[in-house]
Amino acid sequence: MKIGIITIHYSFITCNYGSLMQLYAMQQVLAGMSVQSALVKQLPRPLPVPPRLLHGKN
Repeated sequence: MKIGIITIHYSFITCNYGSLMQLYAMQQVLAGMSVQSALVKQLPRPLPVPPRLLHGKN
């Protein structure tokens, strides 16, 4: 059996180490059950920046 693990472990600001540890633990548990697993990368979309913030106007 092969399982895909979907997680958001990276943002545009910093890496989420807690999410990475959870992913690693999940892969280890599944490997102990003889299940193949793979990370399905899920990158968050950047939030749009309002034009007033780009030009410094309120």
